[in-house]
Amino acid sequence: MTDGSTDNHWLALRRLERSAVKVACCVLRGADRSNADRLLDTLNEDVRLFLESETRKHTSLLIEDKHEDLDKGHGRIETRTCVVSSHIDWLTQKSDWAGLKTIVMIEEQCDIKGKLTTERRFFISNLPPKAQLIAGAVRSHWMVENNLHWTLDVVSNEDTSRVHKEHAGENMAIIRHIVLNMLNQAKSAFKGVGLKALRKKAGWGNNTLSYILKQSLT
Repeated sequence: MTDGSTDNHWLALRRLERSAVKVACCVLRGADRSNADRLLDTLNEDVRLFLESETRKHTSLLIEDKHEDLDKGHGRIETRTCVVSSHIDWLTQKSDWAGLKTIVMIEEQCDIKGKLTTERRFFISNLPPKAQLIAGAVRSHWMVENNLHWTLDVVSNEDTSRVHKEHAGENMAIIRHIVLNMLNQAKSAFKGVGLKALRKKAGWGNNTLSYILKQSLT
């Protein structure tokens, strides 16, 4: 992989319910599931404190790159600033994450008719310290995830799910993704039938269900 390409770098980016840190193709070494949340919470706090401290300085030698995007439209002005550092030898968890190269902060300021809101998100990455590259990768990922989330909510009412106990929520999310992929594979045979209607049709008739299952196995 070259530094100029984000292919495969961010495929493992996933939303972490208990942490503002997003993980990009950095594999956590030797931690069991029960310990992972604690490690992520600690990592989130360490990354946040470091990057917020460095960005408050008039000049920081540890922030290697910075990129800013500005979007305007419909009475909304949104500014996204990405700052990146590869100075991570101080990070106590560095050896726990295979491929870790950079830590990232993206600050989003949104002005809607004079009302200003600010949100900061933090990332770890195996990408080089190039802010524009990383900002583009993050934005592309969230566009894909937001579209997927919308589809899952329409098809499976994901937002109303109350399945959260232990790992049940994560398990159900995996099942919903599998079902969505199976429906997408079979939908070409059902002209004019949306994914939500096709899911219901599969529940109402074994013929439809059998066809969807067979398509997923071919």
